[in-house]
Formats: sequence, C-alpha cells, structure tokens
Amino acid sequence: MGSPQTLWRVAKWSALVITVALVTGPFIQPALALRVLWSISIPLIPASLLVTPHLWRNVCPLATLNKATNFLGGRRLLTPRIAGVTGPAGIVLLALMVPARRFLFNTDAAVLAVAIRVPADPSEDLMRFL
Repeated sequence: MGSPQTLWRVAKWSALVITVALVTGPFIQPALALRVLWSISIPLIPASLLVTPHLWRNVCPLATLNKATNFLGGRRLLTPRIAGVTGPAGIVLLALMVPARRFLFNTDAAVLAVAIRVPADPSEDLMRFL
C-alpha cells in the first residue's frame, strides 16, 4: 500500500475527475447525470462532513484546483473589493439556489452543470465581473 500522501493525492485527483464527469455528464446523459448527482453525490458530501470533516476538506475539488493553480504560479490575490462582495453574494446565491433546486436544478441538467462549473472558473473573466 502507498504512503498516506500518495493516497490523499489519488483521492484529490479522483474527486476532481468525478467533478469533471458530473459537469460534462449532463450534456451527454442528462437523466443519468441528474440521478447520480442527486442520489449519490449530494447525499455523500454532507455525510462525509458529519463522519469525517477532514476528508472533504482534503479531497474537495475546488480546493484541489486552488492548490494546483497556486503551485503552477497562477495565484490571484483576493482584493478588498472582491472580499467585500463575495460574502453577501454567497448569501444571496444560497437564498436563490436552494429553492431553485426543486423547479430548476432537479429537472434541467445543463443549468445544473453550469451552476457546478462557475465556482471552479479559473478565468479572470469571473474576477473582473466581481
């Protein structure tokens, strides 16, 4: 068996590959992607947070992408302007997206894929928008 660091690295990149599959899946097999996301992924993430909080922290795909871009020299500093906007924007998005699950995200796989993809947007376009 490999070292703990090797196992974590495999888990991180596996979670990232699964996330890419969940983002591209709705465009290829929408019904299957919705079923996998809502029946497997969504229940497993909160369960992992309850059972072993450090597990999700270590394999979170967004954290993996952040570390990868920092390692590759693509680090962006969080400006005070962006920091002041992200907190309230997150609260507004949560208030809008939780009820939208029932009538939008449960039925439209493409919209769900975009909603998953946007937070992982490494481009400067999203940062310019904020």
